[in-house]
Amino acid sequence: MSPTYYRAKVKTPLEFMASALRVTNAHVTDTQKIAQILNLMGEPLYLCEPPTGYPDDAKAWVNSSALLDRMNFSLILLGNKPRSPARVNLTQIDPSLSSGDDGKKILRGFFQALLDGQVSANTQKVLFSKLDDPEISHAVLDDRQKSFEASQLGALVLGSPDFQRR
Repeated sequence: MSPTYYRAKVKTPLEFMASALRVTNAHVTDTQKIAQILNLMGEPLYLCEPPTGYPDDAKAWVNSSALLDRMNFSLILLGNKPRSPARVNLTQIDPSLSSGDDGKKILRGFFQALLDGQVSANTQKVLFSKLDDPEISHAVLDDRQKSFEASQLGALVLGSPDFQRR
């Protein structure tokens, strides 16, 4: 329980997926697809050969491919596309999380809802700076009004280092 070790370990793909589904109160509609995504993340269900189980250290789970897979899962989960393996009601997570023009408000809502407000200053700084990115703001250079997609901002929070730790 030492503060030095609090949230020092990285979640395994199964822990990441389970915590993302749980914190978003997702309704899983296709368990087969969920298992396939978990397989892509590197932790297929019941297929670990050594008797010791899957690795429990960050070096097995933290690399560019694995983190990209986690981010893609977050986008799929919160995107509610027609073929998505789970459904998430963003307004059930937080009623103020509708898409709109106040990206900081949406991010703060996700910080509270997904991270229980326990977000590092560095993560806040990086994610708030992303609000100027045209991919996120859906704006061109001369647009004064920006519109933010709440599902994309939520995926950034799920993909953040703060959510990756247990």
